[in-house]
Amino acid sequence: VKVHASGIGDECLELEPEFRDRLARKIQDSEASSSLELQLLNLQAIPEAVYRLEGLKNVDLSRNNFSVVPLEWGENLASVNSLYLKSCRMREIGPDIQIMRNVV
Repeated sequence: VKVHASGIGDECLELEPEFRDRLARKIQDSEASSSLELQLLNLQAIPEAVYRLEGLKNVDLSRNNFSVVPLEWGENLASVNSLYLKSCRMREIGPDIQIMRNVV
């Protein structure tokens, strides 16, 4: 079985190298396009590299396994116009969402 997400509870499983590389490419591509597309990846947490991105306009985190999206980008999120969280099993969005002043 190839694992693409964290384990159960506190268990942490290593990502398959192909998946890890594909994820890294998607994050790297977003720097040039100002659009981050990480949908349908079965992610349970936002990769650390995402928090360092600046100038994003569109962020698509749809169809992952987030129950809460920690918006820890700080001012880096201020430029986001569109945030997609469809089908993420979300129960809440933290108060940090207010920093996203440009979301339409």
